[in-house]
Amino acid sequence: MKRTDFFKRTSRAVFLFAACTFFSRAVFAQEAAADDSSDLTAKAEVRIAADDSVAKAEGTQKAAVSESVHGLEESQKIAVSESVPQETAANESALPVSSPEPPAAVPAPEEKAEPAQTEEPVPPPKAILQPQWIKDGAVISTSPTKAAVILYAEAQNIADGTEATIRIIEKDGDGNDDEIETVTVQAADGKIEYAWTVIYTADDDDINSEEENTKKGFSLPEYAFTVECAGLKSEESGQLNVTGEGLVFSGVKNNTKDYVALKLENRDADSGLDTVIIAPNENLPGKFDGAVLKDGTIIKVSAKAPARVNFLINEDADGNISYVITDSISVAVDTGANIIKNLENSLLNGDKLLSGIYYNQHEEDAVLHSWWKTVAEEAGSPESWQEWYNSDVQKSLRQRAVG
Repeated sequence: MKRTDFFKRTSRAVFLFAACTFFSRAVFAQEAAADDSSDLTAKAEVRIAADDSVAKAEGTQKAAVSESVHGLEESQKIAVSESVPQETAANESALPVSSPEPPAAVPAPEEKAEPAQTEEPVPPPKAILQPQWIKDGAVISTSPTKAAVILYAEAQNIADGTEATIRIIEKDGDGNDDEIETVTVQAADGKIEYAWTVIYTADDDDINSEEENTKKGFSLPEYAFTVECAGLKSEESGQLNVTGEGLVFSGVKNNTKDYVALKLENRDADSGLDTVIIAPNENLPGKFDGAVLKDGTIIKVSAKAPARVNFLINEDADGNISYVITDSISVAVDTGANIIKNLENSLLNGDKLLSGIYYNQHEEDAVLHSWWKTVAEEAGSPESWQEWYNSDVQKSLRQRAVG
């Protein structure tokens, strides 16, 4: 209820109360006047009417007062409910804004000063550097066989006595390198070293291997090495290319796809045989007068014991056969023997055969048919040469021929 309505109702109640009082006084005045008259009946009627008026006035007065009190209570409730938030807000806005005070700092426990620690120095990194081939104090990249060389690498920050593994490989053109030798040495004075004698190893996997084999009877190897030490592995060394200097091919090399029968320079005393069988791509050292092929072709060289002529038997893609005398000494021996034969044939009417290739010697009237006949008697037909090659007799003969 609004405050204005409250005042209106209160004023009306006061007014009614005043009106009732006035009316009551008027009634008493009438009674007094009626007492002066003698009419008792009129006096009674006036009295009754006055009592009724007073009762009605009192009832109206009570109702007005009750309504006013109830309205006052409701107005007070509404006023209080409306004023509380406003007053609270006003009070809050009137209060000074202040930041919350931080909690009192708790003093940290006193730490005991620890003695300063001395950092251990970081050791310098270890390394295996510059693997090289050394000869006479100089780095080399070529060497003949049987030469003494040093395999060297720098051992940086590696303790003396630490074991090192050196692996020597023969490099192949197809990437399938062959391991030649593995040795264990010790690092000393910041170095890893190993003394090695260059050996010959057949290298048949390079691009020019076939050409070397057909010309010289051997293909020259190329070596490299690595070093492993203290959990590290070096890079691969540079290549050591082996030269043909001092390397002499010995005997006969069969560069064909078939088995070949070789004629010994001197008949074997133990077996009494004159024929040795060799396999395709096999090299057999020894002293031989020539070779017999399965189609009747015979290769003849000229030599007198104790000299020998080393030669290759080659076959091209079309099956054509050729031969090559491999070294200068063998060439000189063969050439000298042919000169002597020519002189004997010219001066003495001799029939000595010179070096060369003779075809169809399986025919009976051929000049070297005797060679073909001897091979057939000792080794059988060409189809059985492989079986004869694997016999114990031939194995022993090949071993003696080498000597």
